[in-house]
Amino acid sequence: MVLSVGTALIDLRSMIKERSRTDEVLSSAWLAAPLIAVALGIAAGLLYMPGLGAAEVFIFIVFGAEVAALVIQAMLIYKLVRRRSLHFRRDAALREALIKYVQQLASSLGKETEVTVELATMNTIHSEAKAEEPWKGPVLWALLSIFIPFAILYVLYFLTKDPPRHDRRQSSFLQQAQSALSKLGKPVVYPSWRQLPERSFFLYLVLTIITGFFALYWYYVLIKDFNEHFKAQWVFEDELLRAVSG
Repeated sequence: MVLSVGTALIDLRSMIKERSRTDEVLSSAWLAAPLIAVALGIAAGLLYMPGLGAAEVFIFIVFGAEVAALVIQAMLIYKLVRRRSLHFRRDAALREALIKYVQQLASSLGKETEVTVELATMNTIHSEAKAEEPWKGPVLWALLSIFIPFAILYVLYFLTKDPPRHDRRQSSFLQQAQSALSKLGKPVVYPSWRQLPERSFFLYLVLTIITGFFALYWYYVLIKDFNEHFKAQWVFEDELLRAVSG
């Protein structure tokens, strides 16, 4: 039995280990970016103040702050898109390894029919995820958010809508995996997984346009939601490793 599930188990362990590279927990300190941008603008204005009038210095400060804000925003967009895409790619490989492991373990035990429903559901969820969670290049979207008008809106749209959809899909997949493994003598303790809330892109956009400051909260939830998803999934993965290694 060890030999029959060996390759699948190796892939499974490899994909779980990969999370240290792909699942980046971002700090909410990024919310200080606007203040940093203003500070950089003021510093640039003061640096070139000699020989300039008050109006010129003010214009220089505003311009410097706007440039700094764009650069810092692009850096944050890069990190948000990068971890989204890397995590989705890791999860796709993790699902494939888990499906393969369940199939091979069931075959080695002669219990293929007992996990037919779970495997069919797992394959369906995996196919949907691959179709709806395409790779998005972080460098490309970070640059487009600076140079292409309204590109940032599309970036904010998919960064807002993707986490809860992925979270529900992955939770359902892992529940099916837990059920299958329990039937195959590898029980996994399923963690308390609080699903991420749906967030309205259009409501957040309107509130940002009206107040301006709501953008800070918007970026806060973009950081927080995937942080919470990562941590919840890690708990399951640790339990999964314990179960399959026993």
